[in-house]
Parts: sequence; C-alpha cells; structure tokens
Amino acid sequence: RGIAFWALGEVLRSAAGANAAASVGEVRIALADRLTELGAADAARLAEALAVPLGGGSDGAAGEGQALKRAWRRLVALLAAERPLVIGLDDAHWADDGLLDLIEEVTLGLEEAPLLVLCTSRPELVERRPGFGSTAPNVTRIELRLLSYAATAELATALLPEDARALAPNVAATSGGNPFFAEEVSCRIIDDPEAAGGGALPETVQAAISARLDLLRPTEKRAIQYAAV
Repeated sequence: RGIAFWALGEVLRSAAGANAAASVGEVRIALADRLTELGAADAARLAEALAVPLGGGSDGAAGEGQALKRAWRRLVALLAAERPLVIGLDDAHWADDGLLDLIEEVTLGLEEAPLLVLCTSRPELVERRPGFGSTAPNVTRIELRLLSYAATAELATALLPEDARALAPNVAATSGGNPFFAEEVSCRIIDDPEAAGGGALPETVQAAISARLDLLRPTEKRAIQYAAV
C-alpha cells in the first residue's frame, strides 16, 4: 500500500540484471545498457522514464505517466522480440490502480508479441475491477476453487511427518479446502506436535500463524518485528 508500481520496479530490476541492493542510478545505467543491447537508439531516454517507479523521478506528473507507459511498452516489446517473455504479477489485488492500468492498457495490448502475462489475485480484484483484462482478445481467466476434502487430506498427508499423518483428516476438516490454511495448520503440528495432538488445531489462518510465532525465541520475534518495520 502506498508504494505505486512496486511490482514494476522488481520487473525492471530483473530486466536490467540488477539486484535488490542496486541504487536507482545503477539500475538506470543497467537498463540503458540492456536497452542498447536490444537495439533501442533512445536507450538513455527510455531508461530515464522507466526509472520513475524506482524513485528516479517525481512520480505523479501526467507527462511522466505517459512517458512511463510508452517506455514500458517499448521495453516489453524489445524483450519479447529477443525471446518469448513471461511477466508474473503475484497478489494483483494489492496493486495500485496505476499499475493495473499500465498492465491493462500497455502490456495486454501487445497482441503480436510472444508474451505471457500471468496475474494471480484473490477475488477482490474482480470485485474492484470486474472488466480487468477484458479489452484484450487473448485473455483467459481461471478461477481456482477450494480443494475437495480428499485432496486436502492428501495434501496434509504429504506435508505432515510420518508419525503425525493420522491427523491429516483433522487438518482437512479444519482448513475447509483452503490449501494455504492446510499448509499453515500442518506446520503448526510440526512445530508443536503435543499441542496439536491434543486437538488444539487453530481455527483460522491468522490463529495458525500466530501460534507458530508464539513458539519463536525472543530474538527471532524481535528480528521479525524489525523486518516488518
């Protein structure tokens, strides 16, 4: 929240071959070099526009927004021309509207490029933007439903150690077909088999994670709190 185009920044770092510790200036230079390799005569100008999501500009002016869209389209087209390209956007329901507009208006409009854009999200994205991606002719929406009881029990069996697999049906019943919940409950059993064996399985994902956090040493808890800040 409040960090516009964060996912785009990660894509740009990857395209430039820069690591997470690289400064904005270093990423901009690396992007310019990469764009030059791809045949862009205006590589420096494109890199300057692309650096806005990384903190390289004022991020908000209308002119910058249009320049970013043009530069993003050029970058994606050039990368896809070199070889088939996949862009992944996880948890798109958290994305800023500006980023969703960029993906929808620019990236999905490259119909001739060998490009796959994979967006994963919770149902909130569809509730917020029912028509997301509908303007492109080649968009497929796949809705993942809850796992069946049998499939959840099979997942829990695979996750649990052999001496705790008898609890797999309990995990399946508690998680209600949510694979992430089943994983967290299984981890809770692994972390504290005595408590779980007594029937004290968490009833929500939050409770499962909270119970696992409670088992951490004070130094580990402080490290997590520091990382969150």
